[in-house]
Amino acid sequence: MRRALALAVAAVVLGSAPAVAESLAPRETARILAPGQWQVGLFNPLRYGLQWVEIELHPIVFLAAPHIDVKVPLSSAHPDQWQWTAHLGLGVPTLGWRLPKPMGLAGDLVPSCKVAEADPKAAGWCQRPGWLVVPKFGVWATREYGHDAAGGGYSALSLRAEIASGFAVSGDEAAPLDAWGPVDVQLAPQVGRTRAQVRAAVDHRLLDGLRARAEIGGYWVSRPAGDDAVSPWTLSVYAGLDVRATAHTRVTLGAMVYDLDRRQQLLKKTADGFDSYSYVRSHELWPTVDVLWTY
Repeated sequence: MRRALALAVAAVVLGSAPAVAESLAPRETARILAPGQWQVGLFNPLRYGLQWVEIELHPIVFLAAPHIDVKVPLSSAHPDQWQWTAHLGLGVPTLGWRLPKPMGLAGDLVPSCKVAEADPKAAGWCQRPGWLVVPKFGVWATREYGHDAAGGGYSALSLRAEIASGFAVSGDEAAPLDAWGPVDVQLAPQVGRTRAQVRAAVDHRLLDGLRARAEIGGYWVSRPAGDDAVSPWTLSVYAGLDVRATAHTRVTLGAMVYDLDRRQQLLKKTADGFDSYSYVRSHELWPTVDVLWTY
């Protein structure tokens, strides 16, 4: 009886598992998805492969902030050779700043401007983002290495350079968000700032269903005219693991550290017993988790 039960359980498990366990592919590389293939995460954008191109957008925020990114390969993907891909994007984020929750962020990251709307005399007090158009241009370069002929797995080194800027069509210039590291970096162009970034990542295959990823990034975000007290430079370091949960699902776990200027003051005692202070850079630690589906 026990043997029959064990055989039945084994049959179910083996029957539900894929005949050949495909290795997890590296993520966020210059390689685009195959035509008809798509990937989406709880927080990661929806990516869809077409013929010679890949489109990308965030379904959660698309209605309030229409946008689309396109990746176009500039070279073919071959082992131990660099693959180059152009990354183009365009967005109109204004409604996301004007609408209240849950559709937008009015009253949270940016002012709601209810007083300014009720009293024309107070209109100049509200620094809410006007109508903006946000173009983006970037280049990816990926070199694949360590290909496994049996399981098809490989590791990848990826480099990325990108610039995005918000151009005002109407309305006043918005104030910098000055919120949290990831928010300031990711949403800077959406409030009229210019953001330039350079990132380098290693996505290493440990097992067919387990990958390790490490990334370092440097960001330059413009400040309003005359505001040169805060450094425009931000650094980030990421380390994490990708674990296969099912044949089409992976879980990503990691942490991101940001080094940025928050005008934090460090108090010291002088030799004469007086207090003095100096400005030091701040550090933020953010845990990251996501679930990605690929079909």
